Amino acid sequence: GKKLHEFPLTNASAFTKFPVTRCELALNADGSYFLASSSPTDKVAYVYARDRTEPVQLIQGHQAAVTSVHWHPSAYLCLTGSADNSVVVWSLALKAQADA
Repeated sequence: GKKLHEFPLTNASAFTKFPVTRCELALNADGSYFLASSSPTDKVAYVYARDRTEPVQLIQGHQAAVTSVHWHPSAYLCLTGSADNSVVVWSLALKAQADA
């Protein structure tokens, strides 16, 4: 994905009290793609198509674990949050998929 904007967190110490112990999943609005963060140490988020078992795109650019993933409600944009104390907006190069 292409990084569109990064939001540095000014009070990051509020988030460091809680260890990252879970992974995140997010489905896009039409259910054709989902985002995943895979482990508490992985700096990458993965985009999967519903009909594929391998990622169709990797979202790379964080300096620490990806802890949160979210889709824009109507566009191929997503947000990722990270233990590096940043939130990034990404523009994804994905195609609309026909219903199966």
